[in-house]
Amino acid sequence: MLNTTGGPERLPVFLRHVMREHSMSATTVYLVRHATPDWSRKDIRYDIPPGPPLVGRGRGEARLSATFLQSQDVQAIYASPMDRAAQTAAIIGEMLGLAVRPARPLTEWTREERAGQVRGRMLDFWQTRVEGGDEATIALVSHGGPIGIVIEHFAPSLDLNPYLARFDRNCIPPAGIWRASRAAPGEPWRWALVFTPVLPLSRNGHQR
Repeated sequence: MLNTTGGPERLPVFLRHVMREHSMSATTVYLVRHATPDWSRKDIRYDIPPGPPLVGRGRGEARLSATFLQSQDVQAIYASPMDRAAQTAAIIGEMLGLAVRPARPLTEWTREERAGQVRGRMLDFWQTRVEGGDEATIALVSHGGPIGIVIEHFAPSLDLNPYLARFDRNCIPPAGIWRASRAAPGEPWRWALVFTPVLPLSRNGHQR
């Protein structure tokens, strides 16, 4: 029996090579929806920059998302330029020790866009930064509509209706996280909602 104890430096050369190749080809993407913004803002459009900023609750949610991602070996963070997404990403980036890279294709679905246009920009970004990037594990901070478009494209048989019913017509709650992972290029992506933030209760029994 092959002894693999003692760390990777104790493994035979051929097995170390196989493990290294596997780690380089496996890819994980965390799709993060922005945390809760100021829904009451009616003086600015929700769907174009800057959009409403985060409220206190949203900042707490973003910290919970960051805590989850701290154990996921994230190597890069890309974010929509909308204030609520950029602020969510900034909190996550600070806690993970990573700089946030602005990415316009991850922005909100505007009222002028058709679904095909949103799909096109999201998949162009996916091809460039996920398929063609150097990082094995990345986080994309975006919005519910664009995230749903991506999931529907790669996993058309996945029924999102239970999520839409649960999260107010979104497939993901504020600061929630879907994970897409695959073992190697050409393999199908596996999808799972892996995180939903639950804030602790305050003294009056309400979530903070």
